[in-house]
Amino acid sequence: MRIRLLPVRFWRIALSLLTALFIGGSPALRAQSTNASVSGTVKDNQGGSVPGASVMVKNASTGFQTGTVTNVDGRYLFQQLPLGGPYEVNVSFVGFATQQKQGYNLHQSDRVTVDFGLVEAAQQ
Repeated sequence: MRIRLLPVRFWRIALSLLTALFIGGSPALRAQSTNASVSGTVKDNQGGSVPGASVMVKNASTGFQTGTVTNVDGRYLFQQLPLGGPYEVNVSFVGFATQQKQGYNLHQSDRVTVDFGLVEAAQQ
């Protein structure tokens, strides 16, 4: 009685397919993004856009923070933010008083809009 063994090539392919199935099928490995975002516009007291304003977003409980500047239309966008909170958003620009808004909690796929109307520093 002779036992026939399968070729090594077959076992390599089978092992590769099983590995891909286990790794590719794991939801924890596929779902790494939060899709939570914070966006808004920054305008001056006349209603005009403020391009180049500095915008910072910070999670008060974890210390996570990141920043950006507004585009030519005064818009800003933070994507893929860590879930949780509370978050605070700070805006500053030369000649204007710094503003802060706080108390935002982010959940999966949240799209939070935080708009600012800056006031000239001399008008405080």
